[in-house]
Amino acid sequence: MGKIVTTGKAVKMVPYDCLTTTVTFQSTAPRTDAALRTILKESEQFLMQLKDAGMDLSTLEAGSNTVWESKSEEKKRVYANREIIFRTAYDTGFVDPYPVLASFNDDYKSSKFHVNAECVLDGFDICINYSVELENDQIRELISKGKASLVFHLESVRTGYREARETDRFNGKIVLKDSQLNGDLSFCPFIIAKEDIADYFNNDFNEDYTEPVFLGKGYLIAVGNQMIWPINKNNVDLLNSSSPFKIGLNPDESVSNMVVDFESSPKIRILLSSKDLSCYKNMNNTPELKAILNRCYSFDTSYGIFP
Repeated sequence: MGKIVTTGKAVKMVPYDCLTTTVTFQSTAPRTDAALRTILKESEQFLMQLKDAGMDLSTLEAGSNTVWESKSEEKKRVYANREIIFRTAYDTGFVDPYPVLASFNDDYKSSKFHVNAECVLDGFDICINYSVELENDQIRELISKGKASLVFHLESVRTGYREARETDRFNGKIVLKDSQLNGDLSFCPFIIAKEDIADYFNNDFNEDYTEPVFLGKGYLIAVGNQMIWPINKNNVDLLNSSSPFKIGLNPDESVSNMVVDFESSPKIRILLSSKDLSCYKNMNNTPELKAILNRCYSFDTSYGIFP
């Protein structure tokens, strides 16, 4: 796999739903550009070696990047850090002393738990449409009797949003406010016990499990497939910002064409003749035409700014 000599640290955490490994690269140099070049070079070498070794980099995400200058030393020193975060579902075979249905172990012989889901933008909401495939009649019976439930763990690292949605529906929709999200949205499906279940035995257990097991309230029964979707907030930021244009009447009646005053402050003024301004007001009051009308004037003006 190769060897890299660098300065930094690696931290591994195992919360209940996933394994998180954070690798931090650190460098110091007399100048900012030199410090940044060092950590960028070392981190890219690190990732290339992981890729060459066959590691799946789809669970990778960028953490925080920081640069600061030391003021306590006689010579100026610039310090730079770069974080790389890996998130994967943990192997419950190493953690749980009972069988768990999952694609990455053989605790069950032929059962299946898989979730098909898509993330779509619906106005100012983020909608997750999901469909659950569960091929195990005994686990289905636990859910139908209210002894177990489907849980969808949702997390947006950048905003700190973290929530578990519980349901007994195998097909449905989850609606989130996009103000809660930014960057990647992680979606992890589980099946958990809603109450203590004594002497639980499943007919599809691997032959290694011959005795009933105890499932306490909150215990994992099944772990599904994790999905990560990028959430683009650029469109929302533009919609929330005020318009840079102001439309008004051109006092010069001899001019019939649209005039754009780029020197005006704080907004760019678009001056129209009295006839055009009257048409604009009438069309602006028609919802079907308002968006098209605003785009026409904005495009014409922007073209003048960026020829």
